[in-house]
Amino acid sequence: MTYSKSQFIDSKRLIPQTIREKGRTLQAIQQAAVKAEILTGDENWDNFLSYLQATTRNAAEARDRYMNEIASPLLVDGNEMRLKQIAIIRLNERIATLQAVMNIPKELKEGGKEASKDLEKLGDLEEKDVAA
Repeated sequence: MTYSKSQFIDSKRLIPQTIREKGRTLQAIQQAAVKAEILTGDENWDNFLSYLQATTRNAAEARDRYMNEIASPLLVDGNEMRLKQIAIIRLNERIATLQAVMNIPKELKEGGKEASKDLEKLGDLEEKDVAA
């Protein structure tokens, strides 16, 4: 597909608008990273994190108990085995969710670093676009 000169000029006009929109999104990510930095030093967050860690540990222990029970040759009831398998699946999901919540500040910080780099690149693009 070929473009006419007017279509090309119109598309060039949209570039600064797109850069500004992307910049606003990146700034929001960058601000969230700053808030995450403050959050991780907060006593309330540390208490919440301790609770999450204890809950994760308890879920892992319960999962391990169910796995040992399933491995036992004494378990012959198919329904009971299926119930234990379902419990294991649920506990695995609970553990994954709790770990994801505990990693939120870390991921926000990493996203903020990437957003800062991208904002610098966008700033360079805006300068080049203004000069052109």
